[in-house]
Amino acid sequence: MSQEIKFRGKRIDNGEWVEGYYAKHGSRHWIYTGQIQYMYYPACADLPTKYEVDPSTVGQYIGVNDKNGKEIYEDDIVLSDDGKVGQVQWFEEHLAFMIWCVTDNKVYFAYENDFSKIEVIGNVYENADLLKEAGNE
Repeated sequence: MSQEIKFRGKRIDNGEWVEGYYAKHGSRHWIYTGQIQYMYYPACADLPTKYEVDPSTVGQYIGVNDKNGKEIYEDDIVLSDDGKVGQVQWFEEHLAFMIWCVTDNKVYFAYENDFSKIEVIGNVYENADLLKEAGNE
């Protein structure tokens, strides 16, 4: 099994989302884009571009795409074909990504879901109101 490991985060300088490899250096958090290669002479190689990101917005790609082909990340808000709204979260006690469904207040393992019936409709950083609205229905 091969899963692509990558992250996204909001850039500090302009608030745009960036996807790639995540690293923490001291108190600063970075997303590197492009190819990272092992090299003997770093000064002679093209280095990936790095962007400083807000660490509170960093989320991991869960390894699957929604019904429209969009990558699903931790803290995305998703809508199922049957109208349920949920948040993708990492549950440490299960060592798994799960979907907390605010519509029925249940938690589902991500692998139990048919992602051909799920659509990313936002994320908790820019669209938290979607969770509140769905929870009040």
